[in-house]
Amino acid sequence: MGASGLIETVIALQVLEKRIIPPVVGLIDVDPEAKDWASLKKRDLKGDIILLNNSGFGGVNAALVLKH
Repeated sequence: MGASGLIETVIALQVLEKRIIPPVVGLIDVDPEAKDWASLKKRDLKGDIILLNNSGFGGVNAALVLKH
C-alpha cells in the first residue's frame, strides 16, 4: 500500500506540471452531485494546490499538500 501513495504523488506532480486532470478510469456514469470531482474526460486544472490523502492498515495515515 505504501507504493500506491508514491504512484499517487507522481501522478499529482504530473497534473501540476501539465495543468490537466486525467479522467477517472472505469467511470461509466457520473452522479450529478459529483460532476466537479469525477469526470469521464480530462479537464484543465484551475488551481495550483493538490491535497493527497493516504490511509493504511493499523492507523498509518498521511496527508500531503503539493503546490506548483
